[in-house]
Amino acid sequence: MLKKPRLTEASRDERVAFATEHVHWINEWNHAIFSDEKKFNLDGPDDWSSYWHDLRKEPLIFSKRQQGGGSVMIWLAISHPRTSPICFTEATFTSNKYIKLLPKEMEPLVRDLEGIYHEEIYFQQDDAPVHSSHATQDWLDKRGITILDWPAISPDLDPIENVFGILARRLYAGNRQFSTVAELRVAILEAWGEVT
Repeated sequence: MLKKPRLTEASRDERVAFATEHVHWINEWNHAIFSDEKKFNLDGPDDWSSYWHDLRKEPLIFSKRQQGGGSVMIWLAISHPRTSPICFTEATFTSNKYIKLLPKEMEPLVRDLEGIYHEEIYFQQDDAPVHSSHATQDWLDKRGITILDWPAISPDLDPIENVFGILARRLYAGNRQFSTVAELRVAILEAWGEVT
């Protein structure tokens, strides 16, 4: 059985409204930056079945972890034609930590795209509490960064989830596991280098 986000009637309506509003977007998607955080464990993903993969080609692989184990959290943003560098973050990610990350990792990407397209740039983030907090929203508003309204419970619409799936497949190919956090960090950077 595959896990899927549970959609309520309201979330379905929100997704349809989003699709209807953006159905004619073509070049506008080039002006969008998609971002999110992702946790990578030493012994593989928490739940392989929640990663983007082709069930016809890739077998289900299950972790042997019983409890604990090390992990690495990253933040990443992608756009056309640029990406942010991988940013290693702390596992406990707060609004204050997120706001400290944004000027260094995200804002240069926004300004770079503004220079390329000379049009409004849209920053996408999900509704995680660190993203939707008043402090985060105020920080983005003060810098004139336009948020792309995103329907709730819609990771399947976010292209960065596909990128994370590709990254996870490369990272854990052949059921690869890691002994240390440092080894995992190096492997993440190497896998990202292969993807980009």
